[in-house]
Order: sequence, then structure tokens, then C-alpha cells
Amino acid sequence: MRRYLIRAVIMGMAFLLVVPFGPAEAAKLYRWVDNEGVVHFGDRMPPESIKFKREELNKDIRQVKVIDKEKTAEELAAEKAVADKALKAEAEAQEKRKQHVEQQRRLREMYAKEADIVAARDTRIAELQRTIEIADQRSATLQAQLADVADRRLKLEDANQSVPESMMTTTATLEREIAESEQFIATRREELAQTKTRYDNELAQFRELTKGHQAAATP
Repeated sequence: MRRYLIRAVIMGMAFLLVVPFGPAEAAKLYRWVDNEGVVHFGDRMPPESIKFKREELNKDIRQVKVIDKEKTAEELAAEKAVADKALKAEAEAQEKRKQHVEQQRRLREMYAKEADIVAARDTRIAELQRTIEIADQRSATLQAQLADVADRRLKLEDANQSVPESMMTTTATLEREIAESEQFIATRREELAQTKTRYDNELAQFRELTKGHQAAATP
């Protein structure tokens, strides 16, 4: 490495000795290294060498600035991907801020005080719980009916008697209704959990919104 450095300096000095520079040309000396590791000096860059990283030197062979090498298609694509990701992240952040502002506006319009949120939450939770309770009762009734049909079918089979088509139809109908009922209950339970979370979040946001007002109202 030291040998190449000495060689490069010698080449630069030799170049300065053989190439005259005027005042306007003094800042146009370039130094670059090609793919083979060979150091070059010149007052202009050959077209095929533009792709290499290069240094612009003054007449004392002191670095004035560095010009990066020409970027490959892969490097440009990678930079674009990073930039696109940053733009997407910023757009998402702006959208979240927008939604937060809209949520605050909605809370102010819907609720005058904290007790209003609590009342709305408790009312909706009670409605959902009652709906689930009724659905559970219906599901239990369907299960009992299915068990009764299954018991009667088993007795017929044990007695080597044919099972009526109507009984087969009833069994299929009950199984379908039970599945639908269970799905309905699962959906309502999920809605109940989401409702609790939503109202808790609204309550926390409302408290944050009104905290300054409450502090100002405190003597």
C-alpha cells in the first residue's frame, strides 16, 4: 500500500512538471484509481473513467473535493427503495396525526364530561352481554334438541329400524344452526372486548384533553 502511495505521489508530481496550468486550470487536476488499482492523474476525466471515484486537486496536489463514483443500477434502486420507505413512513405518520386530531374533535362533540363516556360504555356493554346471554341460551336449546334427535336415532339403529329422512334433515338443520349460533356468539364476544378497549381509550383521551381545563378550573 505504501509503495502504491509513493508511486501515486511521484506520478502526480511528474504530471505537474510536464503539464502547464493557468489560473483557471489549476483546480482541474483529478486523481482516480481504476479497477486494477492503478492511480491516474489528469486535467480532465476520460469518459470511460467517469464511473470511478475521483479527487479534485489543486496545483499543490492538495485535495479540493471528492466526487463519488457513478452509482450502479443496484445502488440507485437500493437508494430509491430507502427513500420510498421513508416517504411511506412519513405518510403513515401524517395519517396517524390526522386521525388523532379527528378523534379529539369527535370526542369534544360527543361528550361534555367524563361521566357521559362511562354511561355510553356501560350501556353498550350491557346490551352486548344481554345479546350474548340470549344467544348462549338458544345455543344450549339447540344442543339439547340435537342430543334428543341423536338419542332417538341411536335407538332406531339399535332396533335395526330405518332412520326417517326427516330425522336426518332435522339433524343437519340443528348442526347448521348450532354452528351459526356459535359463530354469532364468538363475534359478539369479540365486539364486547373491542368495545371495552375503545371506550377505555376514549376515556383516557378525553381525560388528557380536559386535563388542562380541569387544572385551570381548580382554585
